Amino acid sequence: MNNRIQNLLKNSFIFMIGNFASKILIFLLLPLYTNYLDPAEYGQVDIYINILAIFYSVVSLQSCESVFRFMVDAKTEEDKRSIISNSFVVALCGILLFTIGMCIFGSITGFKYTIVFILYVCFNIFAFFSQQAIRGLNYTVLYSTIGVVSTLVQIFSNIVFIVVCKFGSVSLLWAHVITYIFVFLSILIKCDLFKYFKPSAIKLSIVKEHLKFNLPLLPNAICIWGISSLGKYLLLFFYTTAEVGLFSFATKFSQIIIAINSILFMAWQQSAISEYNSEDKNEYATEVFNKFLSLELCATAVILPLVKLLIFTVMGEDYRLAWIYVPIFFIGTILKFCGQFASIGFFGAKKTNTVFFASMTSIIVYMVIGYFAAKEFYILGVGISYTIAQLVDYLIIQIRVKKYMHAKPLLKKLCIPIVSFAISMALYYVLDSWFVLIAVALIFGVITLISNMQFIKEIITTIFSKAKNK
Repeated sequence: MNNRIQNLLKNSFIFMIGNFASKILIFLLLPLYTNYLDPAEYGQVDIYINILAIFYSVVSLQSCESVFRFMVDAKTEEDKRSIISNSFVVALCGILLFTIGMCIFGSITGFKYTIVFILYVCFNIFAFFSQQAIRGLNYTVLYSTIGVVSTLVQIFSNIVFIVVCKFGSVSLLWAHVITYIFVFLSILIKCDLFKYFKPSAIKLSIVKEHLKFNLPLLPNAICIWGISSLGKYLLLFFYTTAEVGLFSFATKFSQIIIAINSILFMAWQQSAISEYNSEDKNEYATEVFNKFLSLELCATAVILPLVKLLIFTVMGEDYRLAWIYVPIFFIGTILKFCGQFASIGFFGAKKTNTVFFASMTSIIVYMVIGYFAAKEFYILGVGISYTIAQLVDYLIIQIRVKKYMHAKPLLKKLCIPIVSFAISMALYYVLDSWFVLIAVALIFGVITLISNMQFIKEIITTIFSKAKNK
């Protein structure tokens, strides 16, 4: 097996433990949310979490994203200290300004969530910064372990706050805060991360270099946030928080694919940056892209019938009418993965400003189409607009990334996965029997194994090799 593919699979396997497991465990909270919170409550807190997400991006100045990229190139311990120290200072400045601004805002308006907002954003940055730092330090096993354990902390916190204490929707905010504090302190203690923070290593020239990399990412991060969030605000403009709650519920199932995406994306990011200067980088990128996309399409074909089964069995009755909107968000999520995969070529070249154009164009498309579609076609209109925006984003990136690292979709290799996904989506709308839905999922499971046999063998070989080495 190609050594580069094997290394990529090893990284994917490690990230899978932490990310996929944590995403699935969080997915298991949906029955709790839908049975204890009505759509209006769920929609309101989802709006809050969404606002906090953009606060995170702006306040951190993307220092968390840059620390890993620069750590990949670090040659010595002194380089690592310099990168972590200077990146952390950038983040800390943003945190201090945000805290002051939020305190002023809270005192003027009497906003009752001021404290939890400050804690949420600050410890979100601390937690993610520390995670990216240990990832750059190659503590991949610890990275994955922290991901799983922190998810268990979040689940336990949610159950205590919602079921026992009956705090309502604000429980979701406090559960996140506790989880972020746990992640940050665990990494700080386990890795003695403080030893990499050296005040004497802080230099204005290095801070400027980091900001030169970070700042082009900020508008792009805002655009990505806009693409993932605009639908909620369009629905809030035309309807109520109850519709936002249904929308959020409908999009949660595609989190399974997003979990797969995050694993593949992180592994590919690490591998692509390392292989960026290789002569056959385009052939390598094409091979990886088609293998990943094939597996993702087939996995979606298996998941869709099971999603319908779950919606009508364990989820709250008030949320079940959202079942019809689920597949369109799966399509948008797959297209989003394609764009993310292709964009890594820009990161390898450290040309992050070129990503902004695609993101800005796609969000304008989403906004224009979404305004009319949401009004006329409700949540389905938002889903269609989102999917079109992701397609536009991917096509622009594909055109602009060719001179850096280009992955071509090979329709011959993707034919069976595409057809499988299309058939599964059609059956999703016509089948109701629990037995038949399970049978369909099993059939597509077999198709997935057959059409991706070689790649699955490589994955299994890698897993056993990893276990043997341990």
